[in-house]
Amino acid sequence: MANITRTFEEKVFAPRFKIRDRCFIFATLTSIIVYVFALTGGNFQLLVLAQGLFVLWVIYNFVFKRGEIHFSPYGITAWWILGLVLVGNLWINNANYSVAEKGFQFAAAHIAGILVFALAAQWAARNLNPKQILEYLAWMITPIAIFAILLGWGYTNRAYPLGIHPNWWGETAFGLSLCALAVKRPNFRIFFIIIALLLMYKVQSRGAMISSVISVLTYWILSFRPFGKTALKRLIIALFSAAGILMFIFAMDWLSPTVTFVEDRILLLYDPYRGLGTGFTGRLYTWRESVGIFWENSLFGHGYDTLIKVHNGFLRFAAEGGIILFGMIVVMIVSAMVHAWRQRNDLVFAALLGIVGFFMSYPRGLNLNIVGVVFLLSLFPWELQQWKDRRGTF
Repeated sequence: MANITRTFEEKVFAPRFKIRDRCFIFATLTSIIVYVFALTGGNFQLLVLAQGLFVLWVIYNFVFKRGEIHFSPYGITAWWILGLVLVGNLWINNANYSVAEKGFQFAAAHIAGILVFALAAQWAARNLNPKQILEYLAWMITPIAIFAILLGWGYTNRAYPLGIHPNWWGETAFGLSLCALAVKRPNFRIFFIIIALLLMYKVQSRGAMISSVISVLTYWILSFRPFGKTALKRLIIALFSAAGILMFIFAMDWLSPTVTFVEDRILLLYDPYRGLGTGFTGRLYTWRESVGIFWENSLFGHGYDTLIKVHNGFLRFAAEGGIILFGMIVVMIVSAMVHAWRQRNDLVFAALLGIVGFFMSYPRGLNLNIVGVVFLLSLFPWELQQWKDRRGTF
């Protein structure tokens, strides 16, 4: 009887804890990258060291845990094609790096890091529990987000916590809001989202805030599927509550001050330095420039990481990588969203929809920050995790 019990535990509980342990390590090493960058004032050498720890751990698993590594045909094929496209782009556009702000070596190292993280992401999507990874990340990133809010609380204008650029904090806060969607308990989920939104407000990260709202609302709306009686009751209550709040705002004559607050303090529409009159802080010029570069190099682009000042991820994909890289990224996003919709993976669908909006105003699409990790995790189907969920292992 004891042998039977031990065998059952080995087959059921041991794999479960192995997966959870690896999810925890995956999240820990990812969060270390965030903490190292923030607490060292953006020290590039220490950041590379933190990223290297993640890479070494991935290599360790691939070398010593080969019997437990499985890849989907779609995932490994997409990874190889992405690698060929990025490496080919680097080789074809080698001459353009002599006049770029970032040199050839930086771009090569960046591409190598992206490919390692993409390989790790599709391994995690197939063999681990990505939702568990994101939940761990939410718990781990929240302390530094709260610390940044406290540091920036005294700022009357845009906050620069720890001397780090507000856009980086905005990206981190957006990543936190995406990870928060994976948290099981609604109260904690709401708490993490509020922390993320507060940080975005203090650093005036408008694109991140709008993208977070898109993801959160999409996830909330999709949570009512398949719209049974209970879901419909919850939806009706929510709509009546929203209507009641709006009526209260009208009755108290708070509508005009609320609109003014959103325009002036959140969207900064009339700000002399960052408002509509500034051409989105000079971004319109770089957008037009990237479109012109794309038409001149429509097939292979100008070279990855040669247009780092263009604050639009999709325009950068097009201008730097041509129609080949741009088309592949779009196909992967659409494919992942279609698969998530069919599998009712509302988390992935909502996250990718928000990330698409985020890329419209953010300069980096593929990177090794928290949003980049969530993005890569979302591009590959969470096949094993869904299989486990159906059988109650998690």
